Amino acid sequence: NRDVEKRIDIYFDGECGVCCRIRDRLASSSRGEEMIFHDVRSGDLPEGISEETALADVHALDQGMLYRGGDVVPRILRLYPGWRGLSAVLSVRPFIWFVRLVYRILARHRWFFRHFI
Repeated sequence: NRDVEKRIDIYFDGECGVCCRIRDRLASSSRGEEMIFHDVRSGDLPEGISEETALADVHALDQGMLYRGGDVVPRILRLYPGWRGLSAVLSVRPFIWFVRLVYRILARHRWFFRHFI
């Protein structure tokens, strides 16, 4: 089924306020039904990934490939027609390095950024 192939499994920390807000926004978006969200705290982990690793960064399983941290961002953006071009650009060096850096900063300081997201 072509629709199932387009879906992305996203693994997130269900106790993280920022993570839950982003999940809620994505789930209620025009492409929300193309994402399946998994709370890693409930034991719903990607195969071969420990809970500790899963809690450290968001993970996404897309077309059989596992992505982590900032690498998940372009995978989600490509679901939205208006963002596909940007997704393609952000997926390659040197741009993916910037995405990873921004993700890392946001992830480490999510207690602060929860006020803005």
